[in-house]
Amino acid sequence: MKQYRLVAYIRVDPENQEPMSYEEVLSEKAQQEFLFPENIYRIEEIEPAQGKEAPCIPPGSRKN
Repeated sequence: MKQYRLVAYIRVDPENQEPMSYEEVLSEKAQQEFLFPENIYRIEEIEPAQGKEAPCIPPGSRKN
């Protein structure tokens, strides 16, 4: 009888991800592949934030 197992690859985005240069992200990818070769890694370009507003600041807390 054949046996099987389920392997899930779930993308998890960190909350506070810092943008890196292409050289930095290549170095990070190489390090992650060395530490966790069973995972799949992909480099993605980050779209620039357009029209992104500042966090909402309650009117009472603003300094005049």
